[in-house]
Amino acid sequence: MNISSQLPMEGFVVNKLLRPKAGEIVLTHDIGVADFRQLAEEGIRYSHDGDLSDAIAVYEAIGRSEPHDDGFACCTAHISTTFQARSITAAYGRGSGITLIIDFASVWDRLLIFNGDVGRLGKALKSSDIDQTFIRALIPSQRVGEVAAQLASLVENNRRGCQIVPRLHGNSFEARIFGGILPRDISQVCLAMDSTSKDIQQTCERIWKLKQVPSGGAGPEQ
Repeated sequence: MNISSQLPMEGFVVNKLLRPKAGEIVLTHDIGVADFRQLAEEGIRYSHDGDLSDAIAVYEAIGRSEPHDDGFACCTAHISTTFQARSITAAYGRGSGITLIIDFASVWDRLLIFNGDVGRLGKALKSSDIDQTFIRALIPSQRVGEVAAQLASLVENNRRGCQIVPRLHGNSFEARIFGGILPRDISQVCLAMDSTSKDIQQTCERIWKLKQVPSGGAGPEQ
C-alpha cells in the first residue's frame, strides 16, 4: 500500500526512509501522536531536556548560554555511515510510528550538531568520563557536503579507537534546531504502516497546508 497515494500531497507522506548518500545529511525528528496533533494546531514544535543539568554541562563546554534561551527541537543528523532506518521507524518514533524528515535547507542557519547525544554527553562530562575538550558542536554555515565530511571523520575516529579526540560519542549525532520546528521545515512525514489512521492522515494534511506559507531566504550550498 502506498500511503502517499491516499493523500492530496503525493511525496510528502512516505513509509520508508532512504539512506543518505555520501555527502548528504538527513535530519529526523521522532514525534508522538499527541505532539504531532499539537504541531498541526500550534504550528511549532519544541523539545525539552530530560535532565537540564546534562545539557547545561554540554553548553558550558562549548561556551554557549543555557539551552532554553531560544527554545529548540532535537533531531538526529544521519549520514550514510550512521543511518539505521529500522531503528528510526521502529525503536524510535516514540512508539507512534511517526518520524518527521526535516529540510536541511530550511533550518541550517538555526542548527547546531553535536558529536553525540547531548544528554549522554552531559552525563559523561559530569562523571568525568570525558572532559570539555571532547565536546564538538558543528555550525552548518558552510557547504552541506563539508559538514557531512566532518561528521564522517568523527565516526571514523570513533571506530579507530577510544583515545582519538574528537570523535563521535555513541552511535548518533544530535542536532538542535533553535526556534523549534515549523511546518515549513518539514520535508516529509514518514509513517509506519500501522500509523495510517484517518486522524493521522488529516493531521498530515493540516501540516502540509501550513507548510505552503513561503519562508524566503537562501539555503546552504551542496
